[in-house]
Amino acid sequence: MPERTRISPIAIAAPPAAHPQSYPMTLRAPLQVALSAALLASATQAGNPQSCNPPAKRCDPGCYTLSNKINGYVSAPDYGLRLDGLFGAPGDHWTFDFEDPQVGVEMCYDGAGTVTIHGLAFGGHDVGSQWDPNSTGFLEIHFTYENAICVGKNGNELVVDENQGGVGYGTVTWLNTNEVIHLSGKADNQGRLFIFDHENDDPARGWVMYGDGHVGDFAMTIAANDDCPPGPDCDGDGTPDDAEADCDANGVPDDCEPSEDCDGNGVPDRCDINESGVDLDDNGVLDRCEPGTRIYCFGVDNSGGGGLPCPCGNEVVPGANEGCANATGVGASLTTSGSTSIAAADLVLNVIQVPNAVPGYFFAGNAPVNGGNGIDFGNGLRCIGGGITRLGKIPTAVGGTASFPPQGGMPVATIVGASPGDVSYLQFWYRDGMGACGGSANMSNAVSVTWAP
Repeated sequence: MPERTRISPIAIAAPPAAHPQSYPMTLRAPLQVALSAALLASATQAGNPQSCNPPAKRCDPGCYTLSNKINGYVSAPDYGLRLDGLFGAPGDHWTFDFEDPQVGVEMCYDGAGTVTIHGLAFGGHDVGSQWDPNSTGFLEIHFTYENAICVGKNGNELVVDENQGGVGYGTVTWLNTNEVIHLSGKADNQGRLFIFDHENDDPARGWVMYGDGHVGDFAMTIAANDDCPPGPDCDGDGTPDDAEADCDANGVPDDCEPSEDCDGNGVPDRCDINESGVDLDDNGVLDRCEPGTRIYCFGVDNSGGGGLPCPCGNEVVPGANEGCANATGVGASLTTSGSTSIAAADLVLNVIQVPNAVPGYFFAGNAPVNGGNGIDFGNGLRCIGGGITRLGKIPTAVGGTASFPPQGGMPVATIVGASPGDVSYLQFWYRDGMGACGGSANMSNAVSVTWAP
């Protein structure tokens, strides 16, 4: 068997020189860039760089350097992967060499049912004893078989059987054009998708489907090495799950956890919520995608849930939608009436349960404070932040009420410069000189408004 190039960070850290007959001259430069990127990516996607014991039996966890189908069983050019009809006519043979000195392909078994085949091969359109020199290039391979079982004599043959839940999936990328072709497993007449046994010719064999019913196969000889099997790879892209982005740190890569993207910013909503977006009512929908108003930041002791208690134990009755208790013994309660339509311009802010005839201000911000839990401020909690806009000074009437805007006043949406989809965070500040904490001021609960057209 020819000497093989091992897949390891050391062996493939640098890009290879151009293959002497790999592609037309016009494709040479862009392909070299693509090939370099693919190789550097593969170096980070190979098995654990630490050494492991080479597998002694087929069912042992471990990795193998892959070579072509045994000489004498296939006419030149030799190959380890054949994909008929990959491009061109359905009957065209496309074959890929695993032994070219510039490439390397590796198979690993994790000992728990998952077989991965990954690496770089060279080949193209097989026209008989050679490849068409105008249709050759490098193929990046990432394929996974799952639910492999040990069978045979002494349980030392590995089979992926669709009758036992076996599946196969993955991709190949034609680096001349960076075209990605999705593959799936194909069963033989006994239901087997992959076999790893002790036949002398091609001990590792598997079958795949792609495109409009096209079929192909892996047919490989093997040599055990001391690479460690990669971890689980839920999307079969060659990158172990523990190396993928996981914005909510739940152990499932973002690529394998579908999520809505309500605002079309290219970031899944759950990632937006986890990182910087706001979901004050914890319903899994970003506030900016949920037109309407929401009240938040109440004067109750929610410290057990990650929030803050009121500054000096001046909490209100649990379930009360109001700020921390003021001199009247209850908290100021801020609500809205009208709509969030910018065109209608009829949103009104209403506050009740404020001490009689004290000065107060309605404020607007463009962000909640402390995730919507607020921070200590006088006798209460300040719950809005970002760019603060003072909407207007409104003294409370007898009975401790106030509203904004006044009759004929400028609409709230106009004052804050709102556009559809924007979110404003609103709160009422007022004098509370006789409050329980000895401060001179207090705050209502807060309200978020997602503006509609």
